[in-house]
Amino acid sequence: ASFLATVTVKSVGLHPLLYRKRIEHAERDIAPGDIVRVMDMTIVKKDADGKPTDMFGVTQDITEFKHLEADLRQAMQKAEEATKALRHAVRLQPEVAGTHYALGFHHFEHGEHFEAVGCFEKAAERAERMEPAWFHLAESKRALGEHDAAIESYKKAIAIDPNCAPGNCRLWVYAAGGGVWRTKNALDGQPNWKF
Repeated sequence: ASFLATVTVKSVGLHPLLYRKRIEHAERDIAPGDIVRVMDMTIVKKDADGKPTDMFGVTQDITEFKHLEADLRQAMQKAEEATKALRHAVRLQPEVAGTHYALGFHHFEHGEHFEAVGCFEKAAERAERMEPAWFHLAESKRALGEHDAAIESYKKAIAIDPNCAPGNCRLWVYAAGGGVWRTKNALDGQPNWKF
């Protein structure tokens, strides 16, 4: 809803100045005791003698932005705590591929691809047939621009039946969001995929 509010502004050496303020988006009521954060930008126009003659300004309610900023700080703190917990798990169980994979995936989800590569490589060393580790290793290398290395890792993220032949070739491919795509006719022009 839009509405106009009339406000009287007084300043030293300035006659009361009447101006209108247009509010484009008013969705919430402000209850007594609520704290509202605003950003105000005002320009005072002066005459040749330096006396104020006019005033223009914009006031914006930034309360929601400040709440989002606080939520982001809290989420970043939780992410840091999660990173510390995952690193601790790796220190406690360095031989377990899953702990390296979990830390790698955490880095991967936060765009920390360089760190993720090291973790996924350690996971793949400990469990060579851990297709998700190979897949996410490939995705991290791709994000870092290491395309040839990414292709090699992608190749290890798929499994193919050693008895593959035309008309009967099973292929399994790990899906980025989890799960596995599979087909029994991988060599056909249009394989029938199932998830």
